[in-house]
Amino acid sequence: MKILIDCGASNGSAILELENKYGLFDKIYAIEPNPENIRQINSDNSRLIKLEAAISTAYGNIHLYLSEGYDGSTLYPDKLSGRITKDNFIEVKAIDFSDWLAIHVSKDDYVVCKMDIEGAEFDVLEHLLKTKKMNLIDVLLVEWHPSRFPNPWKLRYRRFLIKMRLLFTHITTENWR
Repeated sequence: MKILIDCGASNGSAILELENKYGLFDKIYAIEPNPENIRQINSDNSRLIKLEAAISTAYGNIHLYLSEGYDGSTLYPDKLSGRITKDNFIEVKAIDFSDWLAIHVSKDDYVVCKMDIEGAEFDVLEHLLKTKKMNLIDVLLVEWHPSRFPNPWKLRYRRFLIKMRLLFTHITTENWR
């Protein structure tokens, strides 16, 4: 089965772009924690499954810090862009993406995963590598956000280490945006 997983789906605008690039998917998961954004995703597509949740390394409830305009909300209150403030948050459901992936896809599936999760990509990708669930993904498109947080050099180093580890996998990786 050909599957698209849109992590940080926002309003769903990337889905059409990804189908134009990779062809139609049998199943599409649009995962977005912000209820204002997920309501905007077109539900007319029978192949689409919307999941209102934050991509994380554990299950539970977590604070989602809202940005002005809802397009850059994050799990991290120290984000430097999007006019994030520590007192402007909502509580959302978080999923352990590694565990969720193992439940919803198999090694026989062809999985394209777009990840635009506003700073959580570092922890989530390291967790996928640690749990050995990264091998369930065939194409990984990541929007990296190191310069939007304090200490960007530390995040750039983490990105470098993640990319080096991905070189030794079958996964095709690209920068998203």
